[in-house]
Amino acid sequence: MLAVVYVGNFSAGCIMYADDLLLLSASVSGLQYMLDTCYKCGIENDIIFNQKKSVCIRIGPHWNKPISPMVLGNMSLDWASSFKYLGINFFSGLSLKVNICCIKRSFYKAINSILSYCKTADEFVKLGLVKAYCLPLLTYCIGVIDLPASSAKNLAVCWNDCFRKQFRYKRYESVKELQFFFLWGAFV
Repeated sequence: MLAVVYVGNFSAGCIMYADDLLLLSASVSGLQYMLDTCYKCGIENDIIFNQKKSVCIRIGPHWNKPISPMVLGNMSLDWASSFKYLGINFFSGLSLKVNICCIKRSFYKAINSILSYCKTADEFVKLGLVKAYCLPLLTYCIGVIDLPASSAKNLAVCWNDCFRKQFRYKRYESVKELQFFFLWGAFV
C-alpha cells in the first residue's frame, strides 16, 4: 500500500522535471514499491538509471534511525544525508532543508564573466546577455520547487546585486525601476 505524501496542499508520489525524477513516499515499503515500478518501466522502455545519481533520504522524526538500503533492480541505493535536484541541495533531517548556494555561485560567476568580458559593450547588450544567460540560472527551479521564503529572498537579492553592480548602485539604493523597465522590454 502506498502512503500519500503532501507537498503543500497537493498529494504527490512523483515529481519529474525533464529527465530528473524524484519519488516521494511516507513509508519505506511504499518507496520500494515505487522503485520496483520504475525499474519495470525502465526495462520496458530501455531506460537506464544512474546508480551514482540515485539516492534515498529520510525526512521526519525518524530521519537518523538505521535502515536497510533500498533496491532498484539489481542496484542497491544507500541512504544519503543530502541530494541535488534541479541545482538545489536538499538535506535530510527533522524537516527538509534547502541550500541554494550553488545557484547563487553559478549566477554570480555568470554575471562577473559577462561584465568583465563586455566592459566596452553597450549597456543594452550587457542587459540582453544577463537576461539570456544569468536570469535562467536563478529561475530554473522556481516553477517546480516551493522554496522557503528566505531562499526566495536570497535569489531576489542576487538579481538586485546584478543591477547594482552593472549600474554602480550602492547596496542601500533601490534598483526596482531599472528592473521594471528591463523586464518589460524597455532596455532589450
